[in-house]
Amino acid sequence: PEDIPITTIDPSFDWLDWRQLDRWNISEASVPAGVTLRFREPGLFEQYRGYILSTLALVLLQTLLIAGLLIQRRNKRRAERSLRESEERFRVMADTAPVMVWRSGPDQRCDFFNKPWLEFRGRRLQDEMGEGWTEGVHPDDLHRCLATYTAAWPGRESFRMEYRLQRADGEYRWVLDTGVPRLASDGALLGYIGSCIDMTERRQAEEAVRANAGALRQSHAAIEDLAGRLITAQEAE
Repeated sequence: PEDIPITTIDPSFDWLDWRQLDRWNISEASVPAGVTLRFREPGLFEQYRGYILSTLALVLLQTLLIAGLLIQRRNKRRAERSLRESEERFRVMADTAPVMVWRSGPDQRCDFFNKPWLEFRGRRLQDEMGEGWTEGVHPDDLHRCLATYTAAWPGRESFRMEYRLQRADGEYRWVLDTGVPRLASDGALLGYIGSCIDMTERRQAEEAVRANAGALRQSHAAIEDLAGRLITAQEAE
């Protein structure tokens, strides 16, 4: 090797064989600026760039979809949990209310009755749900009751009606039923919610007052008739 003469490379060269650099383990960083490397073998990324980028894009898309599904699932669970909690609070509030409470869905069928209602009727919730509650309405009041209920739906109007409802002991009691519409945040009609109070004693008292008023009018008329007869008799004498 010492006999090999030193040769000065022409600094004007503008390209190098990349294969020789690789053969002699010469770093590309040592190549002067402006020198072109020829016969360079493309790397793995360069050879399969399209496939790699497509795969990465697909993986990213799948990751985003999975993340979206997980977020949607989490939000759904939160909404379901919130709905259950809201439903539980409603049931507790309704069961402790001093009146009979009912609720119907958008199909006009009742889906809830509180504890006071079930105790009054002496029946189970599943027996009263849907149209089961109508079995307790007096036959003479049923048509008017249902007509009042269904007529309120098109206009989303509140309603009040009186009808006889059968108690657990078989006695029909007069109840005052008040219903109001339930609306969603977007204005959609969710159904109705109502409350009933037993007004039998009040109705009986009103009937007694009317009967007494009628009796008083009859007594007054009889007294006036008797007074008229007495006056006529006195004038005749």
